[in-house]
Amino acid sequence: MRKNLLGEYVVEPIDFANMIIEDFDKQVGIKFAPNPNRVKGFHYWNSSVFPRTDEYTQLIYCIYKDSEPVYVGLSKSKNGLYHRVGRFCCQLSGRTVKAGEHPGAKKYKKIYKEDYSNLYVKYAKIYNNQQHILLEDIEFEVIRILKPICNNQIYKKNWIEGHEARLKLS
Repeated sequence: MRKNLLGEYVVEPIDFANMIIEDFDKQVGIKFAPNPNRVKGFHYWNSSVFPRTDEYTQLIYCIYKDSEPVYVGLSKSKNGLYHRVGRFCCQLSGRTVKAGEHPGAKKYKKIYKEDYSNLYVKYAKIYNNQQHILLEDIEFEVIRILKPICNNQIYKKNWIEGHEARLKLS
């Protein structure tokens, strides 16, 4: 955290990102695998259920292959994590979904082919009452730190250019 001119601490996206990554490091994760025979396209093993969120809570999640970060995403809907993982798995198993293609899953298939072993998802709920911080900015910082191999580089480049433009305006 940095201090402003009045000596007050100011929370920034990087502060949230560091807390999220610390939380990821403490988690075992929810193990999952694509299963085209299931309605949502996957099954999971852990006894924990996928978290539900409300209008005050969003979450950032990271899909891991073994211990390597593969994809970082943001979810703002009630069943968000369940749907996001489902979309990822549907793309891996070649099923189409209404929401469209999952670019991270497409990249995953190019890199890992049909190897779906040891896939885990970890998540952190975000209670963001800082109006000056966008959730996308927090997501970007998590991506920047973890460097997941399946996040879209073009998206990152466009985001950086847009973020730099926003900083110049403020």
